[in-house]
Amino acid sequence: MAPSMSPPRALFTALDSNPLVLHAWLPTWQTDLVARRLRRSGTRDDSITIPPTIPPIILTRLIAERQVVAQACSTCQAAQVCPGLNLAEARQRLEPGEAQCLHVEPVQAKRAHAALQALAQWSRRFTPVTAADEPDGLHLDITGCCHLFGGESALAQRVHAELGHLQVASRIAIAPTAAAAWGLARFAPGSAVVISRNTTAHMGSLPIAALRLEPAMLEQLHEVGIESISHLLEIPRTDLVARYGQELLQRLDAAMNRHDEPPVPSVEPAVTRQRYRGLQGPVREIERIRLTITDLIHQLCRDLEQDHRGVLTIELRLERPRQEDLVHDMRLTAPSRDPRHLLAVLAPTMERLDPGPDGTEGIRVIARREAPLHHRQHMAWSDVSNTATPADDEALDQLVDILRQRCGPESVTRRLPVDAHLPERSVQELPWESRPSGPPTLHPPGTDRPTILFPEPESAHVQLPTSTQLGQLCWRRHTTALIDARGPERITEAWWTDDDTSTRDYWRLQRVDGQWLWAFRDTRTNNWFVHGGWV
Repeated sequence: MAPSMSPPRALFTALDSNPLVLHAWLPTWQTDLVARRLRRSGTRDDSITIPPTIPPIILTRLIAERQVVAQACSTCQAAQVCPGLNLAEARQRLEPGEAQCLHVEPVQAKRAHAALQALAQWSRRFTPVTAADEPDGLHLDITGCCHLFGGESALAQRVHAELGHLQVASRIAIAPTAAAAWGLARFAPGSAVVISRNTTAHMGSLPIAALRLEPAMLEQLHEVGIESISHLLEIPRTDLVARYGQELLQRLDAAMNRHDEPPVPSVEPAVTRQRYRGLQGPVREIERIRLTITDLIHQLCRDLEQDHRGVLTIELRLERPRQEDLVHDMRLTAPSRDPRHLLAVLAPTMERLDPGPDGTEGIRVIARREAPLHHRQHMAWSDVSNTATPADDEALDQLVDILRQRCGPESVTRRLPVDAHLPERSVQELPWESRPSGPPTLHPPGTDRPTILFPEPESAHVQLPTSTQLGQLCWRRHTTALIDARGPERITEAWWTDDDTSTRDYWRLQRVDGQWLWAFRDTRTNNWFVHGGWV
C-alpha cells in the first residue's frame, strides 16, 4: 500500500529523475456507471431482479427529435454499435436476445463528470499527484512511486486490477509524458497494460489520432496521405510548421518527449472551505446532530463573510462507522452567506436525518462552490417608488431555494417570452436558472393581454352584443349575457412559416358579472374559442 503521508514532490525527483506518467483510459466509463447502479439496485431491492450478467447498455442523446447513441457498452461495441447511430438501427445490429433485454437511458454528462473527479481522488492511493482527464481518463504522476508497488509493471497491473474490482473497464499505459501515455492507452495494440520508456519506438506505429489533434487537423493530414506518426517524423520540422502551424509540432514533441511537459495538467484538487466537528463517540440523538449542524453553518458563514464570498453548493456529510457516509448536496440559486437562509434550505434534510444504527461520529459542512459576494448598502426605509431592489431579488432567490428543496429541483420554473405570433406559443417554460437575454416583449406595444392564458383555447358559442340588445356567451356548459365587446384584433401566424393555422379575430368580451374574457373567432370555420381572461 502507498504510505499514509505524502513526501514532498522534490523527494520524488531525487528518487527517480526520469518522470513517468500512468494514464488510465476508461473506454466504457459512462455505461460502467450505469451497470454499477443496476447491480446495486439488484442487490438492495429484492423486488428488482437483475440477471447474473448485466444487459447491454446504450446511453442516448436527443438530436432533432431522434434518439442517437451517445455511449455504448462493450457488448454493443462488439456488434458495431457506435456513437451517432440511431437507436432503432442500433437495436437491429444486436442479437435478438440482446435487443430484447437492452437497457436504454439518456446520457448523464454531469453525473459522469462528478464520478470521474471522485475517481481521481480515489486514485491518490497510488500517488499524491492525480488528475481527471475528461471525459474518460485519469492521469497519475508516478515519478518515484513505482518502487513502493514492486516496479512499473506491478503498479500498472495493480491499478488495472483495482479498477476492475470497481467494475470499471480500463486500459493502462505508462510513458515519460502525459501525451505519450494518452496515445498508448488508446491506440497501442495488444494487452490492456502498455509500458514504454522509449516513445520513439512505440509511438511511431500509432495513428496520428494518438496525438490528440483537432478533427480539422486530422482531416487535413489524411487528405495528403499522412496516416501514422512515423509519417510525420519523416517530414522536416520546418515544413510541418509552415504547412500546419506550431500546434502540430508541439503535440508531436510532447508525445515524443522532446521537450519538458507538465506530466499531469492539474496536480492537486481544489481546496474547499469546510467546517468539521468530531463527536465524542457515536451519537444517535437527532437533536444533538441538528444543533451541531446549526453551529457549523454559523461558523462557515463567518468564514465566508471575512473573504467577501457566498456559497453556491453546500454539502452536508455525516460520518457513520461501519456504514457508508450520509451525504446531502444543496444547490443555491444565488451565492449566500446568510445562516438563516442556509438553515431554511437545509431544514427538509435535517428533518429526515438518519444517524445510522451505530450512530454518527463526525459532521462535516463543505462549501463545494463559492462566488464573490460583496457588502450591499441596506435602505433605512422602504422604497416609495415601488421598483425592484437588490433586496427583493435576494428574497426571491431565497424563496426559490426553499421551494426547490421542499418540492424538488424541477418544481420551480421561469416563463420567458418567445418571438411567436400566436399567443399560446409566445411563452416557454424553462428552468429557473434560465435568464432572459433582453427586456421582455410579450406582446406588441399598445395592446392589452389577459392575466390568465389557457393552455389551449376552449370551444364556445358567442353572439356579440349590439347597440340595442345584449350578446350571449355559451361556454363551459353555462350561458351568460354579454354587455360589451371590444375588437377585433387580427392575429395570424407568420407568413414565412409552414403552419396552416387560420387567421384569428380576437375580442374582449365583458359578461354581466363584470368579468372580461379574451375570445377569438376562427375566420376559416367561424367557430369561437375562449383563450383567457382578466382577473
